[in-house]
Amino acid sequence: MSDQNNLLLNYQKILNCISHLPKQILSLHSLDNVQQFVLHGICNKNCFNIPKAAYFIDNPDFDFIQGIAGFNNLEYYPHDHDIWLNPDTFCEFIKNSDFNNKIKNFNEPSVKKNDSLNKTVEKISHDIGFNKPSFCCWQMKHDNHGLLIYEKEDNVMDLFNDHFLNSLHLLSFCHIG
Repeated sequence: MSDQNNLLLNYQKILNCISHLPKQILSLHSLDNVQQFVLHGICNKNCFNIPKAAYFIDNPDFDFIQGIAGFNNLEYYPHDHDIWLNPDTFCEFIKNSDFNNKIKNFNEPSVKKNDSLNKTVEKISHDIGFNKPSFCCWQMKHDNHGLLIYEKEDNVMDLFNDHFLNSLHLLSFCHIG
C-alpha cells in the first residue's frame, strides 16, 4: 500500500474517533471517570497512537495542579471489547492501572501561580518515567488550565498534530469526580 493510502487510512481512523467522542462522552455522563475514557480514546492505536500520556488540571485559584488520568499502552486493556460499550469492565481495569493511579495521586502547587511550565513539566516527566516528553497546555473554564504530557510514537503524528491538540479540549467537557 502506498504512503498516500496509509496517510488517508490514518486520517479516516482519527476522524472517526474524534467525531464519535462527543456522543460517547454524553453516553457516560453519570460516571466520575469519563476523562479516562476520553484520554484512552484519543491515545489508543485506533486514533493518534500515543504510547503514554498524563492529563493534569492546574487550578491557580486554589494553588494546585492535580493528576486526572493516565494512559500507558504497556498497560494493555486486555479485552477485545470496546471501552465505551463495556464501561464497567474498563472502570475496573483503570482502577487497577498502576500508571493511571500514579498520575491521579499527583498533586502539587499550581504551575501557573508558582513556577515555570517547562520546569514543572520536566519534573513531572522525570517523576512518572517519560523519556522524550512533549506537552501542551490549554485554557479551561473557571480559569483552570489543562496540561497533557505525552510521548509520540512516530513522525506520522506530526502530520496530525493540530488535530491531536484540538481533540484534547474534549477533556475539558468531562466532569471531574
